[in-house]
Amino acid sequence: MNLSILPYSAISDAFASASTTGREQTLFNTHHHTSTEISTALPHLTHQPPSSIQPWVLLSPWLPIITSTQGLPPSSVHLIRLPGPFLSLLTSAFKVGIYMGRMNASDAEDLDECFPRATTRGLPLSELFAGGKYFARLDTCSLKDAADGGRGAVTSVEQLWTRLATSARACQGIWSLRAQDEDVAVYVYLFPWNKGMKTSLEYRVFCPPDRGRIAAVSQYR
Repeated sequence: MNLSILPYSAISDAFASASTTGREQTLFNTHHHTSTEISTALPHLTHQPPSSIQPWVLLSPWLPIITSTQGLPPSSVHLIRLPGPFLSLLTSAFKVGIYMGRMNASDAEDLDECFPRATTRGLPLSELFAGGKYFARLDTCSLKDAADGGRGAVTSVEQLWTRLATSARACQGIWSLRAQDEDVAVYVYLFPWNKGMKTSLEYRVFCPPDRGRIAAVSQYR
């Protein structure tokens, strides 16, 4: 494979131009591809989320590929469906908390009471977190902007719903999913914690629709 090295200055200049003009740059960004281009190159993406969210940016369509490439048995990834009443409480708690700089005690009590007690496969969360450590994320994003830093392992139910309630990314993702349909299923995904996975070691892989194969790899940080 022949590698073409792109100078960082070229990418930096493109983003600076986008910031100045207020228009998203497309030279180094694949978000401008149409749904037809994507579906033609990636026909396996049959998941149909609300129209406000495109399927190729969600986790769920890629979950089988992710688990297989990481050598994870499907049973090691746990899903928790968040009920409507909890999501409503979550929105309220976030809006209050963002002004207070902390979660309101009464909101915390309500969130704890309303949070599910088992995974979608019926495994009690009390058993799941009995010594277990997990990486938590939604279909739309991770919770890395949560009040506790969001980057360490989740080790308790309380820590999980606290991250959800203090993450702007999480709440925005949930609002986006429910924009077209308030009854759409919203899940939290729990992956076994892997301490060897770090942002400093992370790479992004780009697959343009017209090629259907890897076109570029870049270091995340």
